[in-house]
Amino acid sequence: MSGEYLDFDKLKSKARHFSRSRREWDKIESPKDIAIAISVEAGELLDVFRWLKNSHVNSIRENDTVKEQIRTELGNVIEKCRKMAGQLGIDLEE
Repeated sequence: MSGEYLDFDKLKSKARHFSRSRREWDKIESPKDIAIAISVEAGELLDVFRWLKNSHVNSIRENDTVKEQIRTELGNVIEKCRKMAGQLGIDLEE
């Protein structure tokens, strides 16, 4: 691997293709499975806050690392919610 580097964007693209296209997970995930996944992702969001004292919660605004964790977990929750809405034909903008 001398002189080579790992292209994370290419790796993410290949992983996404494998998980969605080749394994066709979108076709086998039921609304029940997605509801469970939403709960898991919400739990991961909760983990960010679990051991914080109430007096420290407001300091999150100044902590870029914690804000990135929150952004990631919120994105995961939203992605799963959109997936469920799409499968059930629910328009979230109504």
